Amino acid sequence: MGNGLCWRRTRPQPEFREAIHISGWVSWWLDKAIAFGLVDRSAALPLIRSIAEYFRERVTDRNGQLELLSVVSPDEGKLRDNDLVTNLLAIRSGEILAKASGGESQLTQELARIKIPTNRAGDPMTYDSDPVSGYQQAAAVLSIFPLEWPFPRPVSEKLFDRYRDKITPHGPAMSDSIHAVIAARLGRKDEAYNLWQDSWRPFVRPEFMLFSERRGTDDVYFATGAAGCLLSVLYGFLGIHIEKDEGQADSASKPLLYGYRLSVRPNLPPQWKSITLKNVRLPGGRFTIRATHNGAEILPGGE
Repeated sequence: MGNGLCWRRTRPQPEFREAIHISGWVSWWLDKAIAFGLVDRSAALPLIRSIAEYFRERVTDRNGQLELLSVVSPDEGKLRDNDLVTNLLAIRSGEILAKASGGESQLTQELARIKIPTNRAGDPMTYDSDPVSGYQQAAAVLSIFPLEWPFPRPVSEKLFDRYRDKITPHGPAMSDSIHAVIAARLGRKDEAYNLWQDSWRPFVRPEFMLFSERRGTDDVYFATGAAGCLLSVLYGFLGIHIEKDEGQADSASKPLLYGYRLSVRPNLPPQWKSITLKNVRLPGGRFTIRATHNGAEILPGGE
């Protein structure tokens, strides 16, 4: 390509076969797709069950506690024991299976026993013997978003503050997109806006806004990083939440399928007046979502 930009082809590294958190994300996304009516639940059930069974086969029982050993963390690199996000996804895969199959099973109960790695203070850590020194990309904070593990708010804040500044500037784009969502949802709007800017400005290459994987290279097009910018806007600033329908709906919300609800709780940065998202397809039709500093509304019609 022109302007010194080129496509790069790489071979998957063998150790990435141990990045088993990817299987957990498949189950997690299937659950969301079912809620939107994009995937038939009965058709997805065999895959959801096989993922949960795979995690059960992969665990090691140590004195009654189940552990996942020698896995690749979302941070990548060395094999780790009891990666936080991997273990939480394994637990969640059992919960998703129970929901999709209509009842809790022994498999669900077994996966619920998987260890959650913590430090001496009882706070979640990235993996066993986590040095809390530096990381290639976001890892532990993925438990806050997109996984949305129900940590108490002070725990989420502490987790976020511990890890957000320890990502190497030489790592791939993505991390600050996740950080921006979390900061916005914590009500740190200025911080979220700055993180969002950091998530794309150093990576965009002229003259066609090509998105590079890293700050100091021209490895384009990196769709994951580009999508992260949109993710920050939708789930951070606009404040979309896909959550359990517990009967106390926000004013700007719509029911989804199988006990889920889409709710909008905006966190607009001071620099923006509003956000409008058109042609949103939900069960029951197409809608427009509008958010300002005063709140949000979901209106019928996509135009």
